Amino acid sequence: MSENSVFPGDKIASIEEYEAGHNTFDDGDMVRAATVGERNMDKETRMVDVNHPKLL
Repeated sequence: MSENSVFPGDKIASIEEYEAGHNTFDDGDMVRAATVGERNMDKETRMVDVNHPKLL
Protein backbone atom coordinates (compact mmCIF):
# COMPACT_ATOMS: atom_id res chain seq x y z
CA MET A 1 0.00 0.00 0.00
CA SER A 2 1.13 3.55 -0.60
CA GLU A 3 2.07 6.13 2.01
CA ASN A 4 -1.30 7.83 1.36
CA SER A 5 -3.28 4.73 2.35
CA VAL A 6 -5.68 5.16 5.27
CA PHE A 7 -8.04 2.96 7.24
CA PRO A 8 -11.24 3.85 9.13
CA GLY A 9 -10.43 5.99 12.16
CA ASP A 10 -6.94 6.98 11.02
CA LYS A 11 -5.96 10.56 11.82
CA ILE A 12 -5.47 12.50 8.59
CA ALA A 13 -5.15 16.16 9.61
CA SER A 14 -5.97 18.70 12.29
CA ILE A 15 -9.30 20.52 11.92
CA GLU A 16 -7.36 23.81 12.17
CA GLU A 17 -5.53 22.92 8.94
CA TYR A 18 -8.09 21.06 6.82
CA GLU A 19 -11.86 20.52 6.52
CA ALA A 20 -13.43 17.08 6.23
CA GLY A 21 -14.51 16.07 2.72
CA HIS A 22 -15.77 12.83 1.13
CA ASN A 23 -15.29 9.68 3.22
CA THR A 24 -13.88 11.64 6.18
CA PHE A 25 -15.30 13.02 9.40
CA ASP A 26 -14.45 15.63 12.02
CA ASP A 27 -14.16 14.21 15.55
CA GLY A 28 -13.82 17.64 17.15
CA ASP A 29 -10.01 17.65 17.06
CA MET A 30 -8.91 15.77 13.96
CA VAL A 31 -10.16 14.90 10.49
CA ARG A 32 -10.32 11.09 10.36
CA ALA A 33 -10.87 8.52 7.62
CA ALA A 34 -14.34 7.01 7.44
CA THR A 35 -13.36 4.26 4.98
CA VAL A 36 -10.37 2.42 3.52
CA GLY A 37 -8.68 4.25 0.66
CA GLU A 38 -6.09 6.84 -0.29
CA ARG A 39 -6.09 10.32 1.19
CA ASN A 40 -6.19 13.36 -1.07
CA MET A 41 -5.21 16.64 0.59
CA ASP A 42 -6.04 19.75 -1.46
CA LYS A 43 -3.79 22.56 -0.21
CA GLU A 44 -5.69 25.19 -2.21
CA THR A 45 -9.20 24.53 -0.83
CA ARG A 46 -7.90 23.09 2.49
CA MET A 47 -10.13 20.00 2.08
CA VAL A 48 -9.14 16.39 2.67
CA ASP A 49 -10.91 13.43 1.02
CA VAL A 50 -10.46 9.67 1.00
CA ASN A 51 -10.76 8.01 -2.40
CA HIS A 52 -12.33 4.59 -1.90
CA PRO A 53 -10.62 1.79 -3.91
CA LYS A 54 -13.77 1.26 -6.01
CA LEU A 55 -13.58 4.92 -7.05
CA LEU A 56 -9.89 4.94 -7.97
